[in-house]
Amino acid sequence: MKHLAVIIPFYQKKSGLLRNSINSILSQSDIDNIRITIIIIDDESPINAEKELINIEKIQNIEIEIINQENSGPAKARNVGLDLADSLNVDYIAFLDSDDIWHDDHISRAMFYLNKESDFYFCDHQRFDNENSYFVENPYINDYVNKYKVEQSLVIEIKAKIFFVNLIETYFCQTSTIVFSRKILNGLRFDETLTVAGEDHLMWLHLISQCNIVTMDLKSGVDYGEGVNIFTSSNDWGTSLSIKNNFDQFSLFLKMSKEFILDNAVKKFVKYKMDEKFSFYSYLTVKFALRFDFIGFKLLFNSDLPKVSTFFKIIYNFFYFIIMRPLK
Repeated sequence: MKHLAVIIPFYQKKSGLLRNSINSILSQSDIDNIRITIIIIDDESPINAEKELINIEKIQNIEIEIINQENSGPAKARNVGLDLADSLNVDYIAFLDSDDIWHDDHISRAMFYLNKESDFYFCDHQRFDNENSYFVENPYINDYVNKYKVEQSLVIEIKAKIFFVNLIETYFCQTSTIVFSRKILNGLRFDETLTVAGEDHLMWLHLISQCNIVTMDLKSGVDYGEGVNIFTSSNDWGTSLSIKNNFDQFSLFLKMSKEFILDNAVKKFVKYKMDEKFSFYSYLTVKFALRFDFIGFKLLFNSDLPKVSTFFKIIYNFFYFIIMRPLK
């Protein structure tokens, strides 16, 4: 019997969300031949995970483990889950955020392709506030589907070396849609310095660099919820959290340039994105410093970046930014 670990980092302020997510796992179809261990990492959530799951239905071949940790963010929580999954010697690993819902055939579809040639599976998803699915909304992914889709097929099976470059250019794989073979994990873990943005993107790149075939399922298999979402909140440039968002995204592309062997065209794209995110970070850092909020400079001084030269680069970028894109 194949063994699947489902890793759920948990931090929510609204009751009932985790219970709904767990019920979507318990309601999966065609899983009689799969052993499932649900690993919930309670990241000091205001809503207690154990209380959320009181009287939850018990199903044969499905067990639930709850781990409590000091509040450390989703990357640390997922890494704790990966450590347990490794110790259990599972065959496959899936992720599910605690406000998301799997469609009842999500696991059976993933297992079908992972039991063939694929090592990494992901699917389309639907956000609670969007009329269309993620793949339909994203023009890059739309073009990609038109390029690679085989007529009448609902999946795209593509060589990992090709998809690796595509994934650098746009973010295809939302966390709750992903299922992969543990054999490609090889000790990899989420980067815990990227606390607001980019830790998942970097992890998927590392995983895909370890495999041969990637399966992209065009059928939506996940409904994304409206619980606590740090990344979405950090997109608001009116909050200081947006500084960390742009710093993390700058750090993401910097790490891409250092951790992977890239051809010249991809290097050029990564350098462009790195400069763009650093420009946004610089503008926001000085903007908030003028309000006596120095979070941007604190990020610099706590990083491995050269302090003096980066400081002057921030100041230069700020003035360049407001000249090219005047303050409103």
